[in-house]
Amino acid sequence: MIGSLRAALIVPAALLAICAASASAHTTTYAYSYTFDTSDTATGTFTAAGPITALIDISNVTLKIDGTTISGVTAYSYTGYAGPTGMNCDTCYTNSGATVSSNPLNENFLFSNGSKYFYIIPWNNGPGNQVATQAVGPGGTIDNYNGSYIPANFSVVAVPEASTWIMMLAGFGVAGAALRRRVQATAA
Repeated sequence: MIGSLRAALIVPAALLAICAASASAHTTTYAYSYTFDTSDTATGTFTAAGPITALIDISNVTLKIDGTTISGVTAYSYTGYAGPTGMNCDTCYTNSGATVSSNPLNENFLFSNGSKYFYIIPWNNGPGNQVATQAVGPGGTIDNYNGSYIPANFSVVAVPEASTWIMMLAGFGVAGAALRRRVQATAA
């Protein structure tokens, strides 16, 4: 019985070590969702590094606007606009430095395929309007000209990785085996 118990403890410990090593070797996948004041939505996933208050090195971006998948999406960051009022902002974004955050004042990202996009960017355009949001999807522009960002309508959460599910299932297996042995021992 002691040998079985020792084996039951070694397997989860080994799995935990493997999972910890793999978690430190790569970025985490996150799911995001934003609901505009018009009830339109932008949702998707991405991989990133860093704490939830400043996720950086964003890649593997997916985007759905009102349920329609936008393909070929890349992450960009807003660098500022220095042109005349009313002009297009062709040089306001760069393909590095995008930040997604649980803190509204750290938000600075544009997820775009060149014609369809979703962004939350810093926008000091008056009191109380430090962050702006907008999307262009199949139905046209949502929050035309940088609508006010609603922090409570944005969520970003880590998606459990396969290693997490493996550990959880292994834990259930060990607990089930221990209960089964206990019932068998009590019956004897």
